Amino acid sequence: MIKRCFFLYLSLIPAFAFAQPQTKFFYDEGERFFKAGKFDQAVKSYSQSLKLKDNFIVLNNRGMAYERLSKFDLAIADYNKAWDNFKKTMAERKTESDYEPTYHFNLGNAYFGKKAYKVAAQHYNSFLRDMAKDPRAKLAHFNRAMCFEGAKLFPQAKESYTKVIGIDPNYLPAYLRRGMLRSSGGETEAAMTDFSKVIELNPKEKMAYFYRAELQYNNNQFDAALADYSEYRKLDPEDTKVLYNRALIHMALNQVEPALADYTQILKLDPKHKAAYIARAKILVAKDDKKGAIKDYSGAIAVDPKDKQSYFDRGNLYRTTGRYAEAVADFDKVLALDANLAPVYDARGKAKRMLAQYDEALKDLDKALSLDAKNADFYNDRGLIKINLAKYADAVKDFNKSIELDRGFSFAFNNRGLAKYHLKQWEPALQDCRKSSQMTPDNAQAFNNIGLIKLQMGKKEEALTAFKRAVALAPGNQEFAENLAKAQ
Repeated sequence: MIKRCFFLYLSLIPAFAFAQPQTKFFYDEGERFFKAGKFDQAVKSYSQSLKLKDNFIVLNNRGMAYERLSKFDLAIADYNKAWDNFKKTMAERKTESDYEPTYHFNLGNAYFGKKAYKVAAQHYNSFLRDMAKDPRAKLAHFNRAMCFEGAKLFPQAKESYTKVIGIDPNYLPAYLRRGMLRSSGGETEAAMTDFSKVIELNPKEKMAYFYRAELQYNNNQFDAALADYSEYRKLDPEDTKVLYNRALIHMALNQVEPALADYTQILKLDPKHKAAYIARAKILVAKDDKKGAIKDYSGAIAVDPKDKQSYFDRGNLYRTTGRYAEAVADFDKVLALDANLAPVYDARGKAKRMLAQYDEALKDLDKALSLDAKNADFYNDRGLIKINLAKYADAVKDFNKSIELDRGFSFAFNNRGLAKYHLKQWEPALQDCRKSSQMTPDNAQAFNNIGLIKLQMGKKEEALTAFKRAVALAPGNQEFAENLAKAQ
């Protein structure tokens, strides 16, 4: 973050000698502490000097020390005391001085620290009123622009940064801040120009690469964004945010392995980077590395034990890899965090069905449908449980509802055919399973069901053909192989 610019105007010291050597001693001691960054000690020394005699220079500098300590109210009080003392001194000596600009500049800084941005801007205005051509005007314009930003007066802020650039065309911070404002305001090309100027002025200014890369990414200029993030990494190889953003670009360019490498590097640098665990897990799922994905979701959960989505995703991976009890445990944790998630009841019901906990599974699907009565999948899943419970007529009703909600749901047709098979409704069952196989030609289960129905209809050769097709589509399925063997 770019900070306010400070300056200290001390040309008044020779004109106003200290009345006592001891006051000068404590003042000089305070100055040494101030320059060494020991602001607490500086305050003590300045205070000792002021106990002996008030002096606007000492008050001003103690105010600056308070400001560095973020004690802004005390700083403001000292600046105001310094101003009163200055006016009194000028009246007594009947002379003139230019302390007033420093007074306004310092008050601007103090009010900025208090986040009283509009008051701060007024003091910078007072400084600029008399010092518009002074070399220090650049800093006043810059600080005032920062105040406008803080007050969310963004057009005025941009105008002030532009004035800074008019005074000093090579003032890098003004280009960077103006670029940020232009970027947030949708002025993409103008912002790009500012960030490019910063890089021209200082090729090692990493934030210019960062902001320009963000703009390029948002405008689908992926290759350019990738190049800028890579330049940033040369300057700061341990910034995980940039690595994460670069990984997103790799994924947008379908560069899976480089993205995977970036996520892995992030987790080496920051083992508690939850988003990297989740992103890498999704890549591993796509690569069919479910074991690795489970490990990454576990990493995300270790970072955030209340991450419902990671529990849910890990639970589904457990379920699809046959680890049904672990799946149920994960779904339990999700529902303990939020008891109104219909998809989680559905998923837990599926897992419980595979554990032959049919009554409990049915309760879960009933709950899912009470939360979302328009979900075709839920009716289909409940229908399967009812088949397991030998409630075939009720199962048909659920499959009917599922098909009503989704006419393209081929598996619901197949499952309805299976329920009708159990009801010995051979021809309607055959029609449903054929419909499913036509809609999804690689549905091995549909061909297996056709084979079962054909056997019951006494059409053994046609049954044999259907079983062979099922085995060809799912060569590892033991049930299908056994049915084929029996038919042969």
